[in-house]
Amino acid sequence: MSPSYDWLQEYRAIYRNLTGAFVTGVGRYDGSSTWLVPIDSSLRWDSVQQLQKLPMMRQPESDGQHGFILHDVCWRLLLKAGEPLGVPILRLVLMCESLPFPLGFDGVYWGHTYGGLLELDGDTAYPWQELFICRRPQSIYNKDVYENPLVIPKLNTISYHPTGPPVDESPATGGDGIFSKLPWELREMIAIFLPTRDALSLRLASRSFLGLYWSVAFWASRFAFNGERAFVFEARDKRDVTELLSLYRATMHSLAPPGLGNRQRIWDFAGLLIDIARQECAGDNLYLEGQPSESENWTRLAGDEKPRDAGGQWSLFNAGCRSISNVILGVPKDLRGLGITIVTLGPLDYVTGIRLIGKDGNAKIAGYTSSSREVIFAIKAFHGFVTAMGPGGLRALQIVSQGGQFTQWIGRSEKVPNSERLVSHACVKSLKVTIDGYKIIGLAICPDRTSRIQNSTTAGIRREALWFPSVPPRSFYLNEESFTGQSSLSGGYQPISWIHFGGSHGQSLKHIVGLSAQYSYRLLGLQIIFHDAQNQKDALKLGRCSTRTLPENPVFKINGKGGEQIDSVSVGIQQCQSQNGANLLEFRHLKSVKITTNHGRVMEIGEASICTDMMRLHIAKGTTITGFYANHDPVDGLINLGVISELL
Repeated sequence: MSPSYDWLQEYRAIYRNLTGAFVTGVGRYDGSSTWLVPIDSSLRWDSVQQLQKLPMMRQPESDGQHGFILHDVCWRLLLKAGEPLGVPILRLVLMCESLPFPLGFDGVYWGHTYGGLLELDGDTAYPWQELFICRRPQSIYNKDVYENPLVIPKLNTISYHPTGPPVDESPATGGDGIFSKLPWELREMIAIFLPTRDALSLRLASRSFLGLYWSVAFWASRFAFNGERAFVFEARDKRDVTELLSLYRATMHSLAPPGLGNRQRIWDFAGLLIDIARQECAGDNLYLEGQPSESENWTRLAGDEKPRDAGGQWSLFNAGCRSISNVILGVPKDLRGLGITIVTLGPLDYVTGIRLIGKDGNAKIAGYTSSSREVIFAIKAFHGFVTAMGPGGLRALQIVSQGGQFTQWIGRSEKVPNSERLVSHACVKSLKVTIDGYKIIGLAICPDRTSRIQNSTTAGIRREALWFPSVPPRSFYLNEESFTGQSSLSGGYQPISWIHFGGSHGQSLKHIVGLSAQYSYRLLGLQIIFHDAQNQKDALKLGRCSTRTLPENPVFKINGKGGEQIDSVSVGIQQCQSQNGANLLEFRHLKSVKITTNHGRVMEIGEASICTDMMRLHIAKGTTITGFYANHDPVDGLINLGVISELL
């Protein structure tokens, strides 16, 4: 490896044992699976005779020890980004312990794209399944990733060219308008809070800001801890306007020296980590506020929870989330508000904390809160949440108040399964919050059983299930009696995807020209084909039909214009159990589909010969089939199938 890439071989470990959390000295990767480091954080692998072996990453913990690897250069950038307060190591370790190790990955999964190095695989998985793949090597995003982001020699060899004032201009002299009445220091402060482009535009619009060009304070603010070029920390000790201007120009994206783009990529991520790690955590006393009672009527929803292995087998944690604590809060009788804290990791939002605020301003807190990231809603009657739940935890929510009034979404709910399971007719008496090292991964509500308004005891699949892209309208018949899936409450994290091809009042049925299916040892997906190519949207694709391999012509023609419609659907089921003895596959596995139209045409998909059970998916009398729904697995495709119908 080239000497300029040596930094990629040097690493540190953040780890914890029975006494606390620590960062090691610098080790050097030798290609083996053994991680050897100096325990003293001030030492390097080439300055000591004996190194210590620590269990890292997917390796099982030993004697209460386990840790995580990061490049030494990345650790030093993290320290820089955390100045002057430092980096809370224990919180950072707890955060890492909450992250899965996806198959095929060399590290943990944060939920972001590492600055564009990864992208969501929308071809074989739904967005909420968060299956990331590496971008092509020639991508503009990763051409700079091998350059050392800490040591950039060209930043120290930039020529500082003095810049004279434009003709007829001199520092802080001419002025007009209301700004000319302000002291220069106040004008300078106003400009400091503006983006550079806006500040320089203001300078051209008002002579009161002409002197901004020579302002040391303004240009230094561009490189401050919260400035747009904070990652160019070499400029922080500069106090000459010529030097600052030269550095600003030389670090523009189009002129940046090798390594600087890589530094910015890492710096942006480091800032996110530090913000999350510094969030305020609810005190340990809250964990003991209440214990779940078997007599309580809890309704719960969570991400794809994985059990914590007693032997610390991290290799088994390849997706989903793991809990570290449950917090039970009694809802104040004088409730006046709810505070919700959100953090953003690239394309994903997560809800990290909840505050229940009483009339006197005192609050009960669960999770991790931050005043700068908190949204507060005034509310007197709390009836639960509408939730957007990803496999890694709670991504967004709506607060439900009296009369079924919903707040706006707090967090981004797009491309995440939604559920109304935690909506209660009666007021919520207690709230249970499940957290991992930095976010909420599960919620449960306990309605007030003394209320005159009681929840229905026969809630259906529409209310109980997680739905993608959203909860289906109440005007749709879901015909759940014939749905081949298991109960939404019995099998953990089971989002149901659905498509609606009928359109408003069935108007789109006449535009259907066929149905395309993909089957290769399992049913990968179904797609409705319209005569107008513009109508072929992802919303009309059930499962993940590959855009690269779909046939040009529909496999099964439907003459929608002539009144032909899907009249019945039958499915073939094979009894099967997954290797890990869990989730959807241990129930019934979809192996064939038979679709019949009202014109008598039949389409058969799959392997009916291996099915142990054939059944017709009955629909409500007098309704027309206008949609499908199913559970989807990235490996096994569509696991089951249900039909949506409407009165037309």
